[in-house]
Amino acid sequence: MSITIHMVTDRAVLDRLIANCHGQAVRIVHDGVTYGIYQEFGTYKMRAHPFMVPAADAVVDEFMAGLGDLKNLEQADAFVDKTAHDLAGYAQYYAPVDTGALRASIKVSEV
Repeated sequence: MSITIHMVTDRAVLDRLIANCHGQAVRIVHDGVTYGIYQEFGTYKMRAHPFMVPAADAVVDEFMAGLGDLKNLEQADAFVDKTAHDLAGYAQYYAPVDTGALRASIKVSEV
């Protein structure tokens, strides 16, 4: 079990990613705005305002430390769910305040 970060800008790619994760403890933390990727990495006109990568950095140590305590798939699923929601909370905290739409759009999807 590991944390994998995929930066997806195409809904069809996201749908294929979700379709290939059946039978695993997977949650997808995502934003629902078209400009989130530009905030994360910047453009040639705008500096980056990362929020997802710092959020992943905030949870990775606790996630890695907790892996050894898992005994079964149900525990793994609950552990991944908690980690994903923690990550989403950090992403909302780190997201730049624009109209609030970016922060409000950050969600956890269950596969």
